[in-house]
Amino acid sequence: ATPHLDGKHVVFGQVIDGLEILRVMEACGTAQGKPTQKVTIRDCGQVGREGMLASAPKTKKARKEPTEVRALHILRKHKDSRKPSSWRQPAITCSREEAAAIVGQLRQKLAPLGGPTGWGSLKKKFEELARQHSDCSSAKSGGDLGLFGRGKMQKPFSEAAFALEVGELSDIVDTDSGVHIILRIK
Repeated sequence: ATPHLDGKHVVFGQVIDGLEILRVMEACGTAQGKPTQKVTIRDCGQVGREGMLASAPKTKKARKEPTEVRALHILRKHKDSRKPSSWRQPAITCSREEAAAIVGQLRQKLAPLGGPTGWGSLKKKFEELARQHSDCSSAKSGGDLGLFGRGKMQKPFSEAAFALEVGELSDIVDTDSGVHIILRIK
């Protein structure tokens, strides 16, 4: 018998595309062999049989990239930043390496909280650390930058934010403003 997932064939025992969605669904849990939450797959990226192509959902490649994302960030400025001062310090004297080390330590605290089951706790901890450590004025709102479109932020920041999945934490991102970590929330 061929394995199935919601009526779809599974190739070599794995879903080829959308494995992260499957993991989120599995993380919802079961009780007595039944799902504890209702899960709806809105677009599985399936291409229909010949003759059905026009009505089939768009494939992943054909889907539009988001025009806006919402992200939280933590910024640590350094003496070579384009504006080496912040709302918490009138003059920033640390080196780029020192700023990156601080951001790296913060990222290490956050990384274990990620994944489908830790999304809420990751966001909460990120906001807490942003309030304590970020040199950006957005620290007062937990690092929340709100919605922004492509090209509205410095290029390395924008590219990193748009490359993330919702709930994903970036690696360290370097810009003229300083050193960041980003958490995409929408």
